[in-house]
Amino acid sequence: ARYATYDEAPIEINLSNTEFEIKESGKYSAIYESEITILNEAGREQYGSQTLVFIKDVSEIEILEAKTILDGKEYIVPKE
Repeated sequence: ARYATYDEAPIEINLSNTEFEIKESGKYSAIYESEITILNEAGREQYGSQTLVFIKDVSEIEILEAKTILDGKEYIVPKE
């Protein structure tokens, strides 16, 4: 066994930020921001779509922005 080389990596993480706001009541808000570059088919399979899991009875989710960039052209992901 060996570690994968950079040339074998499925993605490149360009940006990964998480910001939390915790209220006195114990409730919190979180903003997640990420930017990845998919490098090969393995990356496309693992990261081509993202699943968000939350409990609708006690949580809310709002997608602020989602887009795909291919060959320098941006494609906005519809909110639905």
